[in-house]
Amino acid sequence: MKAGSGLEWCIRARISVDGPVKCLRDPVVYCCNLRPHHRTGTTWKIYPTYDFCAPFLDSLEGVTHALRTDEYRDRNLQYSWIQEALGTHHVDIWDFSRLNFVRTVLSKRKLTLLVDNGVVWDWDDPRMPTIRGIRRRGMTVPALREFILKQGPSQNVIKLDWTSFWATNKKYIDPVAARHTAIPKHNTVIATVNGVDEPSSADKPKHKKNAALGTKKIVLGLELRLHLEGDFKKTEKKVTWLAKETINMIPVNLVDFDYLITKENLEKDDDLSSFLTPKTEFRTEAWADCNVTSLARDDTIQFDRIGYFRVDQEYQDGNPAVFLRIPTGKGD
Repeated sequence: MKAGSGLEWCIRARISVDGPVKCLRDPVVYCCNLRPHHRTGTTWKIYPTYDFCAPFLDSLEGVTHALRTDEYRDRNLQYSWIQEALGTHHVDIWDFSRLNFVRTVLSKRKLTLLVDNGVVWDWDDPRMPTIRGIRRRGMTVPALREFILKQGPSQNVIKLDWTSFWATNKKYIDPVAARHTAIPKHNTVIATVNGVDEPSSADKPKHKKNAALGTKKIVLGLELRLHLEGDFKKTEKKVTWLAKETINMIPVNLVDFDYLITKENLEKDDDLSSFLTPKTEFRTEAWADCNVTSLARDDTIQFDRIGYFRVDQEYQDGNPAVFLRIPTGKGD
């Protein structure tokens, strides 16, 4: 086995081949694997199994309590037996149920298929249910911490909706998201107003309720007549506009996403490829106000009447800035 020629061989722990508890029926603890290791290359040809390695390392590293999802519960006796047999430090196990979401696959094997087959960009794709993925989509660390702590280590199998997840995040980003303006190109209408001589500008707060965010420049190429008798709350249609000035029309791409999975609850034996949403990425070309040129990657903003966005790619050398839409838990 050390030479790599005994692929049909394995090393098993001698416990009880006919014991009433299946996990104690002489489990495999070592087997051959000829694939190169990412650190040691081809130095070793024999490796420990997870069930043997986990209790040993947990004990060696001084872990006091191992937090494990309940899918491993039927092997807890084996975990304890290995530590006792090796004479190592005993580790207590706390079981809890896995956190599942609707229309979402969490299996690493199935997620790997999505990456390898080009269904998503990579492991940090905003559609992926990974920490890197949800962070790239705009989830904040405080909101993630709050959501997880509220769930608690439940023993019940639960299937959560993403609504409450993103609603928690909105509480954190709304007070600090500077307000900006963007106009989708495919819906733009050019308006000419008579009586306007030269464009002017004015400084306005980025957030009406948070002066600490500073001010932004509003370019007026447009002059409106005051109509005090009107009531904007009763106006059926409201207009979002930008002055048609080169410095005030910054090209941007607004990117939104749909669920990767079409089925509410994907069963263990379901064929993943049969339940993939045909199109999950939607890009909208737009013009944004001049202030977006000062935004940096990972900044969170709100485009008025469109939604919240995270800067995924800054505006640079005329290349459009890329903004990823952050769900808010309402209608997402």
